[in-house]
Amino acid sequence: MKRKRLIAAFPLLCLVIITAGCGGTDVIAAEDIRDELVKAINMGNLETYRMDMNMNSVMNMNIPNDEFGEGTMSTSMVATGVVDYEDLNMIMEMSMTTDMPSLSDAMESMEMAVYLISGVYYMKMDIPSEGESWLKFDIPEEYWEDYKDQMDQMAQQIDLMEYADVELLGTEAVNGIECYVLDIKTDFASLYEAMLQQLEIGNTIPNEFPLLSLEDIITDYSYKSWISKDEYFLMKYEMSYTMPMDSESMGLPPEEAFAMTMEMDATVVISNHNQPVSIELPPEALNAEEVPMLNSDSWY
Repeated sequence: MKRKRLIAAFPLLCLVIITAGCGGTDVIAAEDIRDELVKAINMGNLETYRMDMNMNSVMNMNIPNDEFGEGTMSTSMVATGVVDYEDLNMIMEMSMTTDMPSLSDAMESMEMAVYLISGVYYMKMDIPSEGESWLKFDIPEEYWEDYKDQMDQMAQQIDLMEYADVELLGTEAVNGIECYVLDIKTDFASLYEAMLQQLEIGNTIPNEFPLLSLEDIITDYSYKSWISKDEYFLMKYEMSYTMPMDSESMGLPPEEAFAMTMEMDATVVISNHNQPVSIELPPEALNAEEVPMLNSDSWY
């Protein structure tokens, strides 16, 4: 059913949509800071970095014609990643825990790891009830840069910030480094485009769902970035929002009626800029099952 597939996609939706100071505001200075950040990345000043993310979401749902009925689903995710632009290698490891009290007393957990090494995509899934499995597939050379960008948190944030309106909130230290704190007024159209691009990896959102206007479904949105004063590197960003949805807005028939409201907050810390890194596959990945590309129609 479309409804169930949409609900299953929501935790990944959280992951893609993501990512205090004091003093007065200065719009011109804030725009200069944003532009220096974009320039530093585009000029290749950043070769490596580490990313640490914590994300929490709570989804309140009412699904009359389903075993779930009415209840709450809570999801917590911790992720770490390392990016090596020079060698075009990346790794991201994630651990996710989901709690749905109305269906089970036990919390469900899953671990996942994704590697991009020498043009090959490796993915590990570790679910307690099913065990660990590895998959891999080659990425066509003409799509390597696109696929890399889909995993690169830094590139995604730069894309979202480049044409956004910004406001300087003040300064604050992150890991001992003095930073400017910017309030980002995100362009929701760009945000949604980035979200769909990320989810194309697993073809998570079915094509039959209509494109939605995020301005209509996201409320209480907040997005702040911390940018280092010395080298204009992105050091941290925080995001939170509320997203109410229902079957009517999705164009679903009455027999698939549902209503839900999701609240999400995420904090991402970027560190170890331009520090030496080593990204190597674990031995068990060498026996990964080779599969075709997940969805060849997603490359266009």
